[in-house]
Amino acid sequence: VNSIANFCLFGPPQSGSIIDDTETEEVAWCTLPRNNARVIPDGTFTGVSFFKTAYYVQVPGFGDFTKINIAANDPGGQLDPSG
Repeated sequence: VNSIANFCLFGPPQSGSIIDDTETEEVAWCTLPRNNARVIPDGTFTGVSFFKTAYYVQVPGFGDFTKINIAANDPGGQLDPSG
């Protein structure tokens, strides 16, 4: 995470996926091309904020996340090493 215009996040490799079902296989999606990651399509975000403190960086946002393969009604999930 470098700025509001230069960051990456994780999402499913296939369209319509539920995060909880794919958390062990997520791929990187970035705002800029880099490291073989997928590029986040224009129009994905309808609102984004950028917060940086001495302890963390956060990029909360709203948008159409079906553009990065997350199912429209995905209830969410936690990406952790236990799957």
